[in-house]
Amino acid sequence: MDQKSENKIMEEKVRGSLSKLDEIEFKTPSVETLSMLVQETRKKQRKELFLFILVALLLTFFSASFIINSPIVYLIAQIFIGVIIAGAGAYYLYRKLVMQYE
Repeated sequence: MDQKSENKIMEEKVRGSLSKLDEIEFKTPSVETLSMLVQETRKKQRKELFLFILVALLLTFFSASFIINSPIVYLIAQIFIGVIIAGAGAYYLYRKLVMQYE
């Protein structure tokens, strides 16, 4: 097959598919249906917002109570995290310098 016949076959397939799409009947949703969907979405968003705020408050409360009850453990954890970050930064700079001169 040559290029023109392949293009013609593709064009016929596309036209056939487009005509099938034109034959499909669809119905737009009514205003009542859309307003009901909006109400359901708002209700779901309110529920998710409530859960988010509840979890955030619980995490804040438990974090604050942990810091108040055992500040030494919190301080050690902060120092440990700082050492890890500093070590990772030093390793990154070392690798960057080594790669630069290789």
